[in-house]
Amino acid sequence: MKKLLTILAGLGIASSATTSVIACGNKSEPSVEENNDVSELINQFKKESSEIMDSFINSKKDKLLGLIDDNGVYNFFNRENIEKYGTDTNSESANLDDLTENLKDDIVTDFNNILKTIDLKSELNDLATKSDKFNVIIWNNAVVDSIDFDKNSIDIKYTNKDWQESGEANPNYFLSSTVINLKISIQFKNQDGNKENFDTTIPLVFTYTNDEVLLKSIDKIQKNIENDFLGTESKFTWLDYQNTLLNLEKNSSYKIFDIFNTKRRETIVNNIYSSTQFRDEFMNFIKTKYLNEINIGLQFSNNNTPVISKNSITSKVEANNYDIFLNEKDGQNYKDINNSVLINLKENGNEINFKDYGKKSVNKEVYNILNKNLKIMYENYYKNFTNFLTESNYDGVNKKTNSVAVGKVSIDGLSLIINSNYKLPINTVSIKYSLAIDNNENNESNGENLIKDTSFGNAIYFNAIEGIKSFQNVFDTKKPTILNGTTQFETPFAFSGKVRDQEIEENIWDSLHQESNGSYVSSVNKGLSLLKDTQVNFRDKLLEDGNQGVFDLNFANYNNSSGKISEGAIYSDVLKTEKGYKQNRRYQGYYERKTSILLKFNFLSLVFVFEQYSSSAADNSIIIERSET
Repeated sequence: MKKLLTILAGLGIASSATTSVIACGNKSEPSVEENNDVSELINQFKKESSEIMDSFINSKKDKLLGLIDDNGVYNFFNRENIEKYGTDTNSESANLDDLTENLKDDIVTDFNNILKTIDLKSELNDLATKSDKFNVIIWNNAVVDSIDFDKNSIDIKYTNKDWQESGEANPNYFLSSTVINLKISIQFKNQDGNKENFDTTIPLVFTYTNDEVLLKSIDKIQKNIENDFLGTESKFTWLDYQNTLLNLEKNSSYKIFDIFNTKRRETIVNNIYSSTQFRDEFMNFIKTKYLNEINIGLQFSNNNTPVISKNSITSKVEANNYDIFLNEKDGQNYKDINNSVLINLKENGNEINFKDYGKKSVNKEVYNILNKNLKIMYENYYKNFTNFLTESNYDGVNKKTNSVAVGKVSIDGLSLIINSNYKLPINTVSIKYSLAIDNNENNESNGENLIKDTSFGNAIYFNAIEGIKSFQNVFDTKKPTILNGTTQFETPFAFSGKVRDQEIEENIWDSLHQESNGSYVSSVNKGLSLLKDTQVNFRDKLLEDGNQGVFDLNFANYNNSSGKISEGAIYSDVLKTEKGYKQNRRYQGYYERKTSILLKFNFLSLVFVFEQYSSSAADNSIIIERSET
């Protein structure tokens, strides 16, 4: 029984009145971290796993440059083996012996010894052992399911033609490349409690040669290009609305936050970094900076087009704190924000003269929240931006720009043209970037009213407005009509689930989970946040139409004593009925907890607390109403 209680506590599951022995007693308040929505936890888990993998491989790239006679000890790698089993790129018909399984195993052993993949496995598994952050989703007490090299991906090529010569092969010259894919499978527990895997394939190149000059040039590229290219002040590292590849006008700058959306970011990043403009500037930079003393050309293997293997935002401006509204305590303030966000957004405020957008009437509730929060939101991000500059050794003209995000792009397919028959592949290179609305806007001139007087503040306000509009359109939010209990208190939230603009035929309500009873609260929240596999069309539309990267709609718990929010736990059961979600029963021993709705966008994190739902008068009351279409 003790073991069962431990498991339930770890999952953030409270018991109902029928099992009040668990609910009562000295149970401590669940921390926000313990109760975070599982989908967010999984995303963070994947992000941190990827960062560990990237950092580890980057730290080993110099080991993937092997110089003949450097006293390196290898099982397979020597000139004799490579010439026997590799492809001679200078020969029109290369006759090579087949690699046996034993030889492939020797190659894998060499790569394991070079990279010390056992250390990578240990670093990844530390996510499960050195912190309880991911305890809820760790599967079988380990992060790594498998780390293997794909022996079928092995490709060995070599040349005896020196890049300095255009004539015959030189028997004294030797240059080779061995390509292999490293496959890493990370395991975790999904929202349904089942095992799921996050798989990553990393192509690796081991260069083995007697050309020390060439190796030094490659080493400089791999070690320095991230910081060096950032320092060029390129429009490809300092992105803003003026970059023509973003296709933005200054008065539609709120759309720049599409890059926060994982799916949209892939399209945006590919459009920028697969362009001929970027390719030409990037290759010219490499030639000038690292290859200026050797006559070697560059090209990308995929029709001379950069291949973007990975992109990520490492830090961004975002809503850091909750704005909490209690329906009884906050009275009219609650009604105003509830009407604006959960029912129908209106321009009910003064006309504001925005820096980039001119005179516009605003929604006063949203405007006031953002105006109150933006300074601290930006200050929190700016600490990370400052670290980004320091780590990049950057002290250029953009160090004071009003950056709103920083990220990284990994680029595959770059090769050095050694001779007409041989292109030497280079391991993945990465570049860093900063995103701003306008890089000409200096943060030292920021005043008190960031929303009105700065380009990034303008963009954030109108992005928030677009996000709310899109939410209301997709859910078809309505004014509640159902009155509950003997006191006839109003249902706090209502929607029909039928998309207003009729671009989607299905109804959201039909895809929502039937009930919540402890362990199933995450399934209800998963449906409300449109995270189920059957809801992809709804979520994609909401995020894309609203230019959002974040959308969460969850039942949450407000602790009346501490004022804290627990995102992944409510202390009652809810049941889906024809009228909507009904509060079926409350849990004993948690009367200070109040059921709430948490709504998140890029720059808003709003909590609506329904105070009546903590008493017996709310039993069998509708908590989310299914409106008529």
